[in-house]
Amino acid sequence: MILELGTEKIPCKIEKTRGRRTNISFRNDQSVLIIRTPGGKFTPQVQEFLYKNEAWILKNFKKQKGKLSQRDEFLKKLDRGIVPYLGETYGIEFLLDSKRWVQREEEEKKIYIYMLKKDSPEMRMSLLYGALRSLAKSHLERRTIELAKATDSKINQIRTKDLKSKWGSCSSKRNINLNWHLILLPPPIVDYVIIHELMHLREMNHSASFWNWVAHYYPKYKMAEKSLKQNQWMIGVMEQ
Repeated sequence: MILELGTEKIPCKIEKTRGRRTNISFRNDQSVLIIRTPGGKFTPQVQEFLYKNEAWILKNFKKQKGKLSQRDEFLKKLDRGIVPYLGETYGIEFLLDSKRWVQREEEEKKIYIYMLKKDSPEMRMSLLYGALRSLAKSHLERRTIELAKATDSKINQIRTKDLKSKWGSCSSKRNINLNWHLILLPPPIVDYVIIHELMHLREMNHSASFWNWVAHYYPKYKMAEKSLKQNQWMIGVMEQ
């Protein structure tokens, strides 16, 4: 289904909702408008609802197209062997060895991925995914331990995950979960996400008290929040 608003032709998908109201949204990795209606059908009432929300739909459709354009450009660079790593641009080089492993050379700004002779060229993207995730796990765990000590925060476990829509989370069991895609962002922004989650050990909410704790350890947190929103498209960009 295509919804025409102004000069834009917007792909749409109708879904049934358990609620009584129609609601709309765009998924993070798509420029498809999701329309959830009580009956799961496109009715004149739904059409009227869409036209009343035309400004919101057009604004977010354009924003979504921009995100997808950034994702496409990122993946094109990845195919050429270029990847952002903690605020720097690194080249990727595949080499043969008797075992699979990864080596990062900071001075050369190179990530060497060692593969087996039997590994096919088609496996390279999967090996790259595993290599970057391994580097992310090492950095994020080390940095979380350092910041936990600096902020006097007691943590249980640190987990590096493929989070679908978040940069990080904190559980009531004092486990810190971090999205491994953070490795694609500059170090100050990575530190902010870690501190944000560590402060949830004090306040499991987003109350004024929570933000006061965040500001105490990361005064420029509003700038970091803005940067994260601008780079939201990176979440899951290398999802396997």
